[in-house]
Amino acid sequence: MATFFSDHYTADGDNLLALVAGYRPSTGISHGRMRVKTAYFKIETASATNADIIRIASFKSGDRIHRIIFSNDGAAGAGDMDIGLYLSGRAHDGAEIDDNLFADALDITSAILQVDEFKESTTLDDYDRGKPLWALAAIGGGSDTVDPVLDYDLTASVPTKPDADTETRVEVWYTAGD
Repeated sequence: MATFFSDHYTADGDNLLALVAGYRPSTGISHGRMRVKTAYFKIETASATNADIIRIASFKSGDRIHRIIFSNDGAAGAGDMDIGLYLSGRAHDGAEIDDNLFADALDITSAILQVDEFKESTTLDDYDRGKPLWALAAIGGGSDTVDPVLDYDLTASVPTKPDADTETRVEVWYTAGD
């Protein structure tokens, strides 16, 4: 009979390679609390253009996202949205990490009510929930193998602008990694 261990243990006997040290809960996470950031934005067709980027909320690289709950009232005839990650930068003008890490070409022509879009793009899966944000960024094309201690912006980009004004609400459920 074998005994196996989760990532809460420092070693599992003979097989030390089975554990990934970066994903072990740190002291700050061990007693962490689930937090929610809620953001609201409206896209008005009169001022919107294709390829607009909306900065939804900022997170620290050690934060762990569990859910991205998306609601939208529907934009009628056309419109889609990507949900991704950018570096925050000094004035929230940082470079793209992966503009569709969480959702790719999300159809906003019909209303969406409280749907979890964390893994809509298929880049991520359920096993990625709760990983530090820097690790999710690495999956999306970032090069970090340890926490770079940076700030990231969750973004919505609009490859195809909507045909009608549309309102969106995004709730991000996360554990702060500070």
